[in-house]
Amino acid sequence: MRNFRFLPVVFSSFFSIAIWAQVGINTTEPLATLDVNGNVMIRDTPETTVLPGYKVLVVNQNSFEVGDADPSLFLSGSNSNIAKASASSGVSLLTLDLSLLYPNWYVLKFGNAEINPTLFTSTASDFYYTVPNKGKYFINLNFKMRTLLSLGVATNSQIGLLKTSGTTTTLIDSKPLSVIGLTLSNDSFETIHSVYEFEAGDKVRFVLNRGLLNLDVGVLSNSSGRVLIYKISD
Repeated sequence: MRNFRFLPVVFSSFFSIAIWAQVGINTTEPLATLDVNGNVMIRDTPETTVLPGYKVLVVNQNSFEVGDADPSLFLSGSNSNIAKASASSGVSLLTLDLSLLYPNWYVLKFGNAEINPTLFTSTASDFYYTVPNKGKYFINLNFKMRTLLSLGVATNSQIGLLKTSGTTTTLIDSKPLSVIGLTLSNDSFETIHSVYEFEAGDKVRFVLNRGLLNLDVGVLSNSSGRVLIYKISD
């Protein structure tokens, strides 16, 4: 009878240890069921070509605990820094505030703010994007206008980007308008697309230097354009 009373105690103790055991690798004080203090290698995994039904493993940077996250958190497109504005039936040309000290440049105003319109300030006399967070941003500025100028005529016209930080305004990029020939007229056009570093609160204006083009302030007929801005890194 002693044997029968002894065996349940042994098995009970064994299963108790198995249920509550924590395994540590390179650590004597494991904090989870499996606590690995070192690199982990997985040599073979099945490949998937779709995301639905799967989750992404993530690591807590404070506790180092591994968890899972829905892929939609990364692919939702909820970038609060992205903004887009366009004008398909005429870009407006506004007089630049003289206090910005760029007298030969005019503000390009795009009437249709399509994405995050609150990041744009649009008034009768100004149009600019306010940088919400410090970091590096990609900007794509496109402008096109139909003119009656002949090919080869040097207009010295340019598009550019003006950055205002506090009370200091700087022309951070510019490109001369190119001209391509059409049957009855010519298109003056150019695109600026590059990466720029900004501080939170910086104002970015999209500007035009008329050069020899005879353009009046107001809506530029036969013109179109767009601007796309989004943050790519800190």
